[in-house]
Amino acid sequence: MEETGSAEYSKPRATGQWPDCEVMNAKGSTVAFEVTEFVDHKALAHGTPDRMWSDDEIANRITGILKKKDQRGFGSQYAERLLLIHTDEKYLDATRVETLLTTKQFRLRHGNVTRAFFLFSYSPHLQRCPYIELRLTAAK
Repeated sequence: MEETGSAEYSKPRATGQWPDCEVMNAKGSTVAFEVTEFVDHKALAHGTPDRMWSDDEIANRITGILKKKDQRGFGSQYAERLLLIHTDEKYLDATRVETLLTTKQFRLRHGNVTRAFFLFSYSPHLQRCPYIELRLTAAK
C-alpha cells in the first residue's frame, strides 16, 4: 500500500487466533485483519499442473471466500474488519483480474467484513505486490 501512496494501516501483529492479525488505522483504532488464500486445492493435492481460471471461476471463488468469511463475527472492538485474499496462482494475471474485479460488486449478507483486498505475489516488473480492493455491498 505504501508503494501506491495509500498506506492506511500500521503496526501489524499476529494474534494467533481469529482474526489472524490486528493493525492500527490512521485514526489509531484497532482493525481486524483476516488472511486467506485463493488457490486450486485439487491441483495442489494431486500435483497437477497449474490451471487457467475463467472469469466466472474467479468471481465465483472470490464470492465463496467472501461468503464464508463474512459469516463469522469479528467482535465489536474493531473499527474495521478486513479480509486479505492472497493468490500465487501462476495463470492469474493481475491486469486481467483487475479488469474483471473493478466492475464487480460482491454482496455480503452479514456485513462482518467491511473491506476486502485481492493480493498477488511480488511482481519484479512492478517491484511490489499488486492488489485490488474488492467492491463490497450489503445484501438487501
